[in-house]
Amino acid sequence: MRKLEYYVGIDLGTTNTTVSIAYLSPTGKLHAETLGISQVDEYGNFIEEELLPSVLYIDENSVPYVGRYAKKMAWMEPQFTASKAKRYIGEDKKYRWKMANGQYFTPSEVSSFYLKAAKNAVEKRFLNQKIDGAVITIPANFNFQQQGATREAAVLAGFDRDKIIMIPEPTAALIDFLNQEKQTSEKHSAFDLNSGPKNILVFDLGGGTCDVTIHRVSRNENGGFDITELSISQYTELGGADFDELIMKKLMDKWLHKVMEEKHLTKQQFQALPQHVRLQIRESLLAMAEEAKVQIANKINMTLQMNMNGKSYVELSDEQKRELDSYHFTQLMANVPEELRVSLHITKAEIDEAIRPLLDAQYAREEKKCIEYPIRNAIKDARVPLTLSDIDYVFLVGGMTYYPTVQERIYQLFGGRIVPLMPVNSMYAVSRGAAIYHYNRSNIRLAHVDEVGKTETTMPQNIYIDVVEGEPVTLIEKYTEVPFQKTFTNRFYVTGAEYSDYVTEMELELFTADDPKAMERKFLQNAALKFSKPVKVGSPLTIHLEVDRDRNVSVSAWLTEDETQKIHVNFGIPEYDDNKKRQIRDIQDNLK
Repeated sequence: MRKLEYYVGIDLGTTNTTVSIAYLSPTGKLHAETLGISQVDEYGNFIEEELLPSVLYIDENSVPYVGRYAKKMAWMEPQFTASKAKRYIGEDKKYRWKMANGQYFTPSEVSSFYLKAAKNAVEKRFLNQKIDGAVITIPANFNFQQQGATREAAVLAGFDRDKIIMIPEPTAALIDFLNQEKQTSEKHSAFDLNSGPKNILVFDLGGGTCDVTIHRVSRNENGGFDITELSISQYTELGGADFDELIMKKLMDKWLHKVMEEKHLTKQQFQALPQHVRLQIRESLLAMAEEAKVQIANKINMTLQMNMNGKSYVELSDEQKRELDSYHFTQLMANVPEELRVSLHITKAEIDEAIRPLLDAQYAREEKKCIEYPIRNAIKDARVPLTLSDIDYVFLVGGMTYYPTVQERIYQLFGGRIVPLMPVNSMYAVSRGAAIYHYNRSNIRLAHVDEVGKTETTMPQNIYIDVVEGEPVTLIEKYTEVPFQKTFTNRFYVTGAEYSDYVTEMELELFTADDPKAMERKFLQNAALKFSKPVKVGSPLTIHLEVDRDRNVSVSAWLTEDETQKIHVNFGIPEYDDNKKRQIRDIQDNLK
């Protein structure tokens, strides 16, 4: 049987995971299709849906569930479910989740189950042909340890390490949008590149992270597009989960008021509730918060399409917006004891009031927990001087940008000058773009195929190594174009504990910051060096760094005076032996 060619893109999201494939239509147009991923729903039925909730539950018999059933178990048994693993990936030594079978799982291990489910979906589509390569997207501002940990998750899921390609999520979304543009007539095109290159700001507000990137996009001589990164915002842990948290707190206030009034629950009785019941209440309200946000956004967007000639929300009059503020959501609480179950009601206006601190810097409780911060940071730290007025188009991606008030705030930040653009079915844009990139990245080049063109990738942060009694050494500078390599000689020396003459291992302290002397530093996992035999403290080290076109970092080291001394270098990326891989894969084989 002839082996089918496949081009796969996976959006490994904080709250949802999607997988798409790219293919050529009979007319030579490049299309991307999002696949359904097998999962068990809340009622125990086997289903296929394009959105896989990024939640893992493993029962006492070591049967793993991902998706909707696992999300339900997050309400029922929150102490035995894992979610938001993407926020903690790269910090496997700090974060672990205990499952009902008594085993603990790291963020990389948890993420591997979502990737395995996506891999299974593609293999089913390709008649059970083994799929071992894919483009997996990551936030543009992930550091190399977060990226490396994501790669290890993919390896645990059964992908070939050498066939895993990673690209930034905003770039993937932009590729998808540009591919759609190529198939749109000039009359209906969303933007004009005929007058020269344009600066496009991509605002990606997903479930757990907020990525802002700025790209210069131009048409090339082949009719495709060239994409150059001009800016990447700092890593910002801000996403739909944070919005849900604030909405949940509003619902919690409503719930407390209502159960005290209708069920005669006192504050003392609430405080005396068992911990697992309080967790159930919290998770139930959190699920309700997410559902309220989605349902109200859906109602408004349906109204815009049906009654307002497809206008964008930001183009409505203040009076029309006030009418939409009354849209509401009502639901009876689920998965809590009967005596605590009440029906709750929340309006769009109430949601907007609850989430205001995340939208407007004037009301922000933390500077970086506001969508203004990454936008202004991306403008300020661009490779070339930029102001807000230099941005030609704003492109929104990520599930949270579907909520109208987020769109309006972005519109306001740009002075009402730019109506934000959104992709078709934005929840799937990232995986579609990744699949298209996988196709264009391959060696197949047909003259009649519309190609996106080239993308230029850079490193998203400065990475430094702290040196004892010396200035920090710059390992990687922000905006260094990849691939590149660098060798450090006479900058590092073998260190050890006080009074140690010889050591068999040592660590290097890594951090990221705006500059090596900055007060605000984000410390990464330490790099660990292990020597094959005892080495004298003070011996000079040579360290060689390589970064490939996908921003994967590899490091080798040797004693400057004895290159035969083997040194194993781990730059803070999780490593798994064959036994651990086998344990994980044995559980994955029963994935539901």
